[in-house]
Amino acid sequence: MKCCHVPLLAVLLCSVARSADATKKMDYPEDRFSIEIPADWKEIPKKVLDDYLKNLVLVMPQAAGQTYAHGFQLASQQEWMVHPYIVIQFNNKSGRIPESELAKVKNLNEEMDKSIDQVQKNMSALISQAKVGEPMYDAEARILWVNISMTVQGVGVVKGMSGMHLTEEGLLCVHCYALDKQMPVYAPKFEAIIKSVVMDPTLKYAPRVGESTPPWLIGAVIGGIVGGIFALKKKLA
Repeated sequence: MKCCHVPLLAVLLCSVARSADATKKMDYPEDRFSIEIPADWKEIPKKVLDDYLKNLVLVMPQAAGQTYAHGFQLASQQEWMVHPYIVIQFNNKSGRIPESELAKVKNLNEEMDKSIDQVQKNMSALISQAKVGEPMYDAEARILWVNISMTVQGVGVVKGMSGMHLTEEGLLCVHCYALDKQMPVYAPKFEAIIKSVVMDPTLKYAPRVGESTPPWLIGAVIGGIVGGIFALKKKLA
């Protein structure tokens, strides 16, 4: 009799595995890209993203001018911007980036170390112990990968994984955040989400030379502290 239950158990386990890996496609024709997110995640309304950034600027003026086009989080969460979450940012202010610049990851690492020190100094009321990992440029996928770690006031240690896709207009940045204890579980999911981006041919990167690298790092850091802004406001009140 016991052997009769083995096939059923296998079917159930496979079903659970498929459910855990299930995704849904989010298509944004107006922004000329699509992305796949876990089926048990939901979209964060644009107004929520804008309101959180507006509140952040009140305590940190350096965040002014930052915008996030889209965001996602677990559907089971009742509150917005609860870890883990993802925000998507277009960084087009300085135009397209020559691929040769991103290929020089050693030079980029030194530049980012200086940038993160300055960002942390400007945001000392909100973050501490901010560190940026060594960047890795995937020439085949044309994605710049960067990991960030910071201690956010009222939240704790937050880990970030950013995948920055080169586009014809600059960067399409997918910033993914989780609490330190959550990151081992969500890191593979974040990587898959970042790699799932598909761009319209008019936005997709076509190699050429002649442009300069934009200041994108502050957007990645700010994305990681947005979720802690109301916790900090309560603490300061």
